[in-house]
Amino acid sequence: MSDIRKQFPFFQKTEQVWLDSASTTQKPSVLIDTEQTIYKESNANIHRGLYASSESITQKYEEAHSSVAQWINSLKEEVIFTSGTTAAINCIATYWAPLFLKKGDEII
Repeated sequence: MSDIRKQFPFFQKTEQVWLDSASTTQKPSVLIDTEQTIYKESNANIHRGLYASSESITQKYEEAHSSVAQWINSLKEEVIFTSGTTAAINCIATYWAPLFLKKGDEII
């Protein structure tokens, strides 16, 4: 088993190749463990509370934006998290495209 497959609990049970990521992605253990810890220890609304767990989770959320921005060489303010590809495409079509596209433009 490859090192990358070992990071995903799903692939520890099967030799299956996963080609359905557009619908459902397999999660690595580090993500599952982190989500579980957050739900147990600091579950709160991001950017909405003045209490300790909200401030803590907001800081982690902002740090995630910074990490992704550094990874893709962009500004933190240019990073937008969505629930998935469809939501991201819908955001672009609804909010970005009307500002920058004109009649006759093609998107490839």
